[in-house]
Amino acid sequence: LALAAVLLPGGLGCRKAASKTQADTRTATQLVEEAEALLRRGKWEDGRKLLRLLEENLPGSVEFPKAKLMLADSYFFQSTSQYPEALVEYMSFLNYFPQHEKRDYALYRAALCHYAAIENADAAAFETPGFIAGYVRSYAKYLGMDPDAAYERFCREADFTLPLGITP
Repeated sequence: LALAAVLLPGGLGCRKAASKTQADTRTATQLVEEAEALLRRGKWEDGRKLLRLLEENLPGSVEFPKAKLMLADSYFFQSTSQYPEALVEYMSFLNYFPQHEKRDYALYRAALCHYAAIENADAAAFETPGFIAGYVRSYAKYLGMDPDAAYERFCREADFTLPLGITP
């Protein structure tokens, strides 16, 4: 009986470790397919966990670029869109794969993240505060608006001021 008490916890521990190892033996293709199914059902966090698993353990796989874009898209298309997170992931994709065939797609989505940040007066969504004036003014020009007035309005609505020493 004493021997069983000593062996039983060890046996359970081994079983648990085997289960973890078993879960980590999925191929990159399997992880992408499972993540796609979860994301289609709106299981955003669960899908992202699988994509992060692929990112951390299988970065050399053929599916890695697709997983990086799926991760970014999961933030972009989530019902409560998380544009700053999406932007970080699109830029990460571009850093990893600057010449990838989906480069233009990632650039387009990154631009849409900036657009959403401007429309929502969300200064925190921009990676560099010094670039906000340029983004807002360029967008205003494109729309045929007064760039300076648009920037001033953005600053008011976003309660945004540039750090001391940076000029717009």
